[in-house]
Amino acid sequence: KPSFRVDREVSTMGTVSRVGAIPADEYEGHLLLLDAGATGIFADNARQLGIPIEKIELAVLSHAHYDHADGMERFFRENKNAKCYIRSCCGEDCYDRKKDKYIGIREGLLAAYHDRFVRIK
Repeated sequence: KPSFRVDREVSTMGTVSRVGAIPADEYEGHLLLLDAGATGIFADNARQLGIPIEKIELAVLSHAHYDHADGMERFFRENKNAKCYIRSCCGEDCYDRKKDKYIGIREGLLAAYHDRFVRIK
């Protein structure tokens, strides 16, 4: 069951709403993070709800856009052990061709935390 969810809706739980601050879920007794949003505000929301970031066992990055990935830097700073699982094709190379704008993972994040990202097929 989801412990919290903050997305396009205004939260009724007293948390700050931002697009991309997605859930921390408990699954079979394990605490997981699915995406970290664009800013890391998920950590403030989790703390407010009593969810300790350092207890999250693993993270999963759904895809390589900044609004799902850039909060991972804060996650890694506050959680010293958990790995983040990403698809092997995820890179710092996502562009919105219509707007001619970079929309990928913050450049340098994958290299800075190369020991924390686990690439899967």
